[in-house]
Amino acid sequence: MAANYCISVDWLEVCCYGRLLQEGTFVVDGKHYSIVREERQTAFFKSFFIVKFRGLDYAYIRQEPRLQRVNRGMTCIKLANRVLYHEKYIPFLMGLIKALHFSYKGLTRLDIAYDCNRFYDGRKPSKFIKDFVTKRTGELGGMYLAGCREYALHGRKSIGDDGSINYISFGAKSCQKKGYIYDKSLELKEVKDKPWIRDMWERNGLRNDDKTHVWRAEISIKCEGKDLLNLDTGQLFALHPDYMNTYENIRKIFHFYAAKVFDFRINEGQKNRRYYSRLNLFDSSVSVTCMPKRISRSCDSGRSEKMCYNKLQRLSRQYVDMSESVRHSLWSAMEWIQNLGSIKAARYKSEQTLMYLDMFYGSKFLTEEDFAYMQACEDIALRRREENPDMLYQRYLACLKVNEGCDPFGL
Repeated sequence: MAANYCISVDWLEVCCYGRLLQEGTFVVDGKHYSIVREERQTAFFKSFFIVKFRGLDYAYIRQEPRLQRVNRGMTCIKLANRVLYHEKYIPFLMGLIKALHFSYKGLTRLDIAYDCNRFYDGRKPSKFIKDFVTKRTGELGGMYLAGCREYALHGRKSIGDDGSINYISFGAKSCQKKGYIYDKSLELKEVKDKPWIRDMWERNGLRNDDKTHVWRAEISIKCEGKDLLNLDTGQLFALHPDYMNTYENIRKIFHFYAAKVFDFRINEGQKNRRYYSRLNLFDSSVSVTCMPKRISRSCDSGRSEKMCYNKLQRLSRQYVDMSESVRHSLWSAMEWIQNLGSIKAARYKSEQTLMYLDMFYGSKFLTEEDFAYMQACEDIALRRREENPDMLYQRYLACLKVNEGCDPFGL
């Protein structure tokens, strides 16, 4: 049986056009949301707003681009991470755009993640990264990534330790389609805990404890360019968010791009690199995933909670003459922080009975029509980027003189 896994959208940002927001409330599907203006700015926008519901962040909105050549009404909307792990995040996004009277333009960034304990072919992700980095391409078991020569690593090494690599990224910084493979369990433990992600792992039968970590293979697709000079088109590709309204379509998008971003070839005894076998790291057969029905209200605790816990622990050791009531209150506070920050999450998970989902096997779900649709989206986006605006305008003027009813763009 293949290893359990789950696929999710981890970052979704869209470009819209509309008027400048004001603090207040609005309604989406009968629920009242509030808009709060933050006294902070970004590198490319002057105004920053947060959409809140019952005290939780649901979306982040940036407006007023700094560059004068960019449309003044340009707006970027990014959904909060906890919202992306709810099954109705797309209806919420489109309802938000409609309620705020924005006009949708296109996607500017999309991250899709594949979480697993082992890859589809049984390889441990940590062992895969080590073999990729240390083994030469020409030797047995050596690998290379088609179309990419650059990668970056992150790891750790202690005294008396052989060291380990817990993160690898593929592609140059300017690359618009980048791939990452990293230890997600370690990130949640040391950087910022996200209970809704751990909940998704548990629902999908992924093991997350001291001995077995969950690894993430992530694809990040960004709009052409890194600044607003290239964001004025506001379009990543022609794919509309409505297409991502089902889990099945999300899987299709991931596997379509994974075939390009994670196109690894391995030496299994072939003498010529062109005949190296292709690694099948991801399961593309039909399967079932469990997505949360409600948006998690758990705290996304991070370093602050851990610092607070450590400080209380040091104080409890320093002041030994506390009364019993004070000591009990202190321990209660520490226990609450432990549960909040998931300091003991690994221990709790190891004590629970691990539930695994049945995997359903079937034919490959990626049809020729799906590939044709995805490729057409990229071709359209590429064509728009390559067209010279001045040439298009001259063609337009020439066409007006000859025939008022012709199509100057040849579309």
